[in-house]
Amino acid sequence: MLVSVSTGVYYQKSYKEILDVLKEAGTKYIELFFNDAFYNIDMETILNATFERDIKITSVHTPLPAIADKTGMSEHIWMKKAQILAEKAGAEVVVTHILSQKKKGQMYSLDEEHKKNIIDFNRMDSNIYFTTENHSYLRCPSFAQNPEKLLEFLEETDTYLTFDTTHYAPTGDIIDGFLKFKKYIKNIHLSDYDFKNQRDHQPILEGDLPIERFIEILKENNYQGCLTLEYDFDSSKRCTHNSVEDQIYILRRNLEWLEKNWGSYGNNTRKNRKKF
Repeated sequence: MLVSVSTGVYYQKSYKEILDVLKEAGTKYIELFFNDAFYNIDMETILNATFERDIKITSVHTPLPAIADKTGMSEHIWMKKAQILAEKAGAEVVVTHILSQKKKGQMYSLDEEHKKNIIDFNRMDSNIYFTTENHSYLRCPSFAQNPEKLLEFLEETDTYLTFDTTHYAPTGDIIDGFLKFKKYIKNIHLSDYDFKNQRDHQPILEGDLPIERFIEILKENNYQGCLTLEYDFDSSKRCTHNSVEDQIYILRRNLEWLEKNWGSYGNNTRKNRKKF
């Protein structure tokens, strides 16, 4: 298993500043998230910047719907862009959930388009897993918020999932969630949840989720996919660690804890790629 950190940990810093912070925290692997800091940076620049810092991209995340709205680019276009970057970087997972679109002040669901994209991209001759993601709160109602509907889609299409612990927390127990979806999970967005203060995407071991037991369950089930720390240090509503120094310390401590409790990194998931 590869332990990575999402570049979505910041969105108000420049892409260079984000990569520098992650490097200082001891990050070896990242999920490249096309957020505000990265969506308009060309691929060669991104690849050179990660190479210079000896950081490897293990997964690529398309932007949130708000950026897709701003750029006028469809999910299909963003998935193609993510695919190209993933292939160049040797990454194995693309995460996407552009599930809505805002036009002239009105919100429209893109569920059916999203489902078609997931099916079509996974049927291509590719070593990349194109994953949808579970959710709890979205700006437009979606099947991805309903565990039963999401599971039904995955079962019917035999496609893949990025399982997000903080998104699943308001829905139910994250261990039950993992076991429910484990056949389809190729990436896990790992973070904690503070129920009292309603704070999601918290650093692990700082909230109320059974993170230690969750890691044990992953080991017992021989999980071989990606494990991605997905925090939000730029949000004052979410983040309780205000200084960059504290944030670097938290990331380093979490990475060291995971390496210690997981043991050596496992194999990547490509050898188990299931073709249609």
